[in-house]
Amino acid sequence: MNRFVFLLSCSLLLGAVSLSTGCGGQSTQPSPPDVYTVRGEIRRLPAAGKTPRELWLHHEDIPDFKDSKGEVVGMEAMTMPFPLADEVSLEGVAIGNHVEFVLEVRWNGKPPVVVSRLEKLAEPAASAASTGPDT
Repeated sequence: MNRFVFLLSCSLLLGAVSLSTGCGGQSTQPSPPDVYTVRGEIRRLPAAGKTPRELWLHHEDIPDFKDSKGEVVGMEAMTMPFPLADEVSLEGVAIGNHVEFVLEVRWNGKPPVVVSRLEKLAEPAASAASTGPDT
């Protein structure tokens, strides 16, 4: 009986060790995301109460954008929807605002692309200057 308990204990210990190290040498850690800081203009806000929240942005070119194979392919400027991370607040932003946002891409994630930070930019100085000279 003692031999049985000893063998069972060894088997359980070996199983626990192999689970904690990840069988087959495969890492259980997700790979870090590709992160891009991009500027754009808000074209459409998420519908109230709809999940997942999607923000439509017209973004600038992303020349160093990588595809799912990790190859730099770039992305041209375009308007597209972006899922928002839960912590991203849309307070104080409106359609037409210029923003800077952080785009995180994890090709094996769900969703694979997410906006993790959003900051409203000051409107271009030309807008203020077009009101005319101070008197």
